[in-house]
Amino acid sequence: MKIVTRYDRLPIEERSFDWTATMDSYQAGDPVGKGDTEKAAVADLLVQVDLKDYEALGLLEAPHEAAASKSLS
Repeated sequence: MKIVTRYDRLPIEERSFDWTATMDSYQAGDPVGKGDTEKAAVADLLVQVDLKDYEALGLLEAPHEAAASKSLS
């Protein structure tokens, strides 16, 4: 799979969302990396994809599941 990057200078002062990165097979709901540079956006995407893979394998709890299990204890 390839990573597709895109630069969209948003009309806000914050620059940390100007670059986005997605997989070339992107569909609505898939992870989107964001950053102030192309490299940062790709890194953000890779972290999200890795976490999603670990969650699918049951090696990591999703954040909402972790919060629910803490509140039940």
